[in-house]
This record gives sequence, structure tokens and C-alpha cells, in this order.
Amino acid sequence: MFESSHRYDDLADGVGTGARAGRASARHTWNRLTDRADDWRDEAAPVIDRLADRATQAVRNSADWMRDNSDRMRTEVARASDRSLSYVRDEPVRALLMAAAAGALAVALVRMLDRRSDR
Repeated sequence: MFESSHRYDDLADGVGTGARAGRASARHTWNRLTDRADDWRDEAAPVIDRLADRATQAVRNSADWMRDNSDRMRTEVARASDRSLSYVRDEPVRALLMAAAAGALAVALVRMLDRRSDR
């Protein structure tokens, strides 16, 4: 009986030693992973900053382009509108026929696409 008690004590000691070694290994692995995550974050930060700067610059460039070209686009739309009104005033029958043809074409395209979607 005394001998089996020693075996259980030895087994318990072995289990305790294994558990401590497992915890130490897990702690070591966790520390390595967090160190690596910190390294990756430190390496990624400049790249992310550069990308954010580029995105900000692209937004600024787009806003500048819109500001610079909005007056020109507004002027072009007004000219096209004036030309259209002049054409309708000068050629009302022709303008009406062109509008009817464009409407018929639009209806035909919608019907064709509708038939395709039913298949």
C-alpha cells in the first residue's frame, strides 16, 4: 500500500510539472504572438498613414476639380439647353418627330429587355 501511495504521489507530481510546463509554454507563445502583433502594427502604421494621406489628397483633388469645372459645366449645360430650345422653336415638326422616334426606341428597348428577363 505504501508503494502505491508513492506511485500516486509521483503521478501527481508529474501531472503538476506537466501543467506548469504547459502554462509556461502557453504564456511564452502568447507573449510571442503579442510581440509579433505589435511588430505588425508598427510596420503597418506607416503604410496605413500613407494610404490615408493619398485618399485625403484624392478627395482634395476631386473637390478642386469639381470647383474648377463646375462653372464651365454649368455654362455648357446652359448652352446646350439654349441650342435645344432654339432648334425646337426653329424646327418644331422635326423636333416633335425626333422626340417621338426617341420615345419609340426607348419603349422598344424596355420591351426587349423585359422579354429577356422573363426567360
